[in-house]
Amino acid sequence: MQAVTALLACIAAMAASQDAIFTNGPFIGILGVPASNCVTLKAAQAALQDKPTGADSCIGYYYTGFLEAAGARVVGIPYNLSDSQLEEVLSGLSGVLFTGGGLSLQPSTSYFNTALRVYEFVVRRNMQDGVYIPLHGTCMGF
Repeated sequence: MQAVTALLACIAAMAASQDAIFTNGPFIGILGVPASNCVTLKAAQAALQDKPTGADSCIGYYYTGFLEAAGARVVGIPYNLSDSQLEEVLSGLSGVLFTGGGLSLQPSTSYFNTALRVYEFVVRRNMQDGVYIPLHGTCMGF
């Protein structure tokens, strides 16, 4: 735990010492969860008060933090995108992370259906086009 705290302190110090950190690293998508299931629910609810209807995806900051610390550029993937919107987002990504948490993985949920469409897109790109797009699932991320 002390090592993690020290690492986070070093990253924060580096970020504070620079006006901006630019990277040419890979673009990694993180599949958002419904804000009602977000670990940081209070923060999500506060943020949603000024958002238009439908802006209800949430991504834990710790996922973006560890990917950015590794040099990746993070792209949030709302869990409720249409097929065409999802294909457009996925076409520009180098990989996708499925987050953890206590969200239901019942096939009737929007999150599950979007996760399945992400998986099918990645398999199709690999099998048909030979494009390798890694997927990473944490806990709930199957």
